Amino acid sequence: MALSTGLSSSQQTTLKSLVDALLPPLSVPTTSEPKTQAVRRYWEYRLAADPNFLAALERASVDRVSATDRLAFRSLLAVLSNPFGTSLVFGTLTQYSCAEWPVPQQTQLLKSMQMSSLVQRRRMFNGIKRLICALAYSYTDSLDNNPLWEG
Repeated sequence: MALSTGLSSSQQTTLKSLVDALLPPLSVPTTSEPKTQAVRRYWEYRLAADPNFLAALERASVDRVSATDRLAFRSLLAVLSNPFGTSLVFGTLTQYSCAEWPVPQQTQLLKSMQMSSLVQRRRMFNGIKRLICALAYSYTDSLDNNPLWEG
């Protein structure tokens, strides 16, 4: 689904994989309290599969960040969409782009960025995390609903 934000399909795929890595669907915790459908949906919801959220995220990457940050974000998505760039950003040799890694490994790679001794890697991680997580809990669809609020 090409949007007017100018992200290429490989950048969109990489962005979707980053959403999955930062906010994956989770198993409902096993506790003694009864689970309502809303709580179950909250835990199991996959934001990366929500086209409305992805469209809002792409719009936010254009409308809500400075021109410098927008260029850096688009460049990061482009770099992570190929194996060489993924190797450079994460500091590990790989033959796969970021989106081709399984979610648990993507999460580990992002954690390595978060804990990196290189300031640039930590800044990249924090920028990605802030944009995706802030929007996840603040965006609404055309009916002013957010799939996470009810739970």
